[in-house]
Amino acid sequence: MEIYKAIEAWAADKTRSEVVKIFKEAGLLAAPVMNDREVYESEHFRTRGTVRWLDDPLFGDILAHCSYSAGLLSKTPRRLRWQWRPVGADNVKIYHELLGYPMSKIEELYNRNII
Repeated sequence: MEIYKAIEAWAADKTRSEVVKIFKEAGLLAAPVMNDREVYESEHFRTRGTVRWLDDPLFGDILAHCSYSAGLLSKTPRRLRWQWRPVGADNVKIYHELLGYPMSKIEELYNRNII
């Protein structure tokens, strides 16, 4: 943890580009921390498929920055069921299938805005 504090103090008066250049010249692997816009506009991330439009079954077309690019590996098929699940999407599975609540009880909980 001490090294991070030392690097942070050393880099305080330098730009991201300067830090990356100095590190690379010293033989270290380095890349700048990017904000959302920079990642979105990055040709590298687009080519790898890390930033891509996904057809989510719940939300439709969404732009996502995700590890879905692993599908570029030759023997790893792409698969993504959904980008995220809304709160409560699995209530019936959990309460009915796993915990054994009757559906009438689950409907009552929904009607009373408990779940």
